[in-house]
Amino acid sequence: MAGGLTESVLAAGLVLLALALIVFGVIVIIVLHIREIHNYVKGLLAPAKESNFKVLVPFGAKFQESARHFLASFERLWRSKEGIVPALGRLAVNHPLRMIILWLAFAEIGHPLPPAALIVAYALGVIAMALSITPLGLGATEAVMAVALYSFGISTGLAAIGVLVYRLVTFWAPFAVGVYLFRKHQAELQLEPV
Repeated sequence: MAGGLTESVLAAGLVLLALALIVFGVIVIIVLHIREIHNYVKGLLAPAKESNFKVLVPFGAKFQESARHFLASFERLWRSKEGIVPALGRLAVNHPLRMIILWLAFAEIGHPLPPAALIVAYALGVIAMALSITPLGLGATEAVMAVALYSFGISTGLAAIGVLVYRLVTFWAPFAVGVYLFRKHQAELQLEPV
């Protein structure tokens, strides 16, 4: 039973990894062809007759205005000093770095994770983080990661401790620093307490 569960979780992790690579590929294609995409969307947003546009799209004027606002925002982001390429670069570094932190958390408690368990637990944790209604998946992420690691044969105690150490480093430490800096900045500006 446990072997079949591990194989199915590994398969799910590999599917998630493949989907992530596809999404990354689409982002790269968009970045490489942004000018052509921009011109195409601009052409779509400039219909010959407004009445024809309203037939094609309900709430035509509102949609057109929203689409123009989105396009202008994207163009500002693309042209800014801190444009989309550095943001995508940070995104490409963020996930491998967090996976290294997860591996180090378990290595520190004396149980380094095998690569398959690391990838699957991290991928499922990211999905739980995205789908959860709590900030950064608080609670849901830890539970999903611990269950995924348990399916790889790691005891529940080790899985819970390792995941909590990981979340301490990636969630609670930055949160504490953010609260401190916010309070410090609030005091400097002499703002009302929140």
